[in-house]
Amino acid sequence: MTRIGLVAMVVLAAAGSAALAQDKPAQDITVNGQPAPKETPAPKDAAPPKEKKICHSEPITGSLTRVNRICLTAAEWDKLSEETAKNVDDINKYQNRPDRQPANPSMGQGF
Repeated sequence: MTRIGLVAMVVLAAAGSAALAQDKPAQDITVNGQPAPKETPAPKDAAPPKEKKICHSEPITGSLTRVNRICLTAAEWDKLSEETAKNVDDINKYQNRPDRQPANPSMGQGF
């Protein structure tokens, strides 16, 4: 038998069995002589739905086309933003200290 004929027979057999399954009425399922519940309600202590992730693409240094994709929740993005702002403030406070000596390029300091 050719492959096309075999494939055609399989398709027809599957279509026929699907049509027969649709014609039959649904049977009630019983457990220990009592009808089984149709739907089970979700428990009230169920875990909350997962938070939606927000993705950002950051370019990779040294590449014109490659990017690094970072996906975090909104709360994680807020925390990251706060930590970054705190770090920038700390750097600025250090740079503007009155007792800090300015860089001396002749001694290899600074740029």
